[in-house]
Amino acid sequence: MISLNVDVGAFEVPGGALAVVLSPDAGHVVATGPLGYALWRRSDGRTTVRESVGPGGGRRLGRRTRVAVASGRRALVPDADRGELWRTEPAASPLTDLAWMRQGRRLAVAA
Repeated sequence: MISLNVDVGAFEVPGGALAVVLSPDAGHVVATGPLGYALWRRSDGRTTVRESVGPGGGRRLGRRTRVAVASGRRALVPDADRGELWRTEPAASPLTDLAWMRQGRRLAVAA
């Protein structure tokens, strides 16, 4: 169990939450589900909820101050202010796994 000593409050994830992950710096929490994700930012308590654009659900993986989410056939890095920092081109099929490369600058995806 990880204690942030901060009240995250409550939020709904489209389709219900299947997984929750904390970013390595404890600055973000992301909850993913079959129809979308919710991103909470510790610095100001802001929560951003997004629906997935395709089938498939959320996989998540923390890296330093960010998390990556598999959303259907794309991987994306959500941001509470801008919605998304970036997203991949669509894969041939729904993504099944994500992994940050050692330097933390590239994301490997499996479909």
